Amino acid sequence: IAGFSIDDERAIIYNFTQPYYTDYTGGLVRKKDGINKFADLHNKTIAVTLGTNSKYVLEQLAFNSGISLKFKDYTNSEEAGNMLVSNAVQAVCDDKVTLNSLLNDTLTILPEDLAVQQYGVATRLDNVELADYVDDIIADMKADGTIAG
Repeated sequence: IAGFSIDDERAIIYNFTQPYYTDYTGGLVRKKDGINKFADLHNKTIAVTLGTNSKYVLEQLAFNSGISLKFKDYTNSEEAGNMLVSNAVQAVCDDKVTLNSLLNDTLTILPEDLAVQQYGVATRLDNVELADYVDDIIADMKADGTIAG
């Protein structure tokens, strides 16, 4: 099962099962830069991965916090992480499980959870039978402890 976070925009296009995993959107920064919280990203450039909702999450948080952010889009999280290490951006925003895979001795994840990301299996909107079938499997896996519920 590949990670696919559930959101209202995607739910218009796909059927989603019940969530099988919960993660949080976070920020990855260089330790030496003195960026310790989301507000410290004011006027900074953030790397986001195309196809994720990280940019949308950050735009909403920035608006609500009264700060300004700049963005650079990348095709994958590894490329975004490389841009952080090479000083092309000041932070990477993604799900924390992804950010953990990019950590090294010079990087740290901001302590704040910027948004909740619930993952589900997506199926074609017109294939309700498959969506129900997969949802039942996930429910069974939660019930027997195969996945945390």
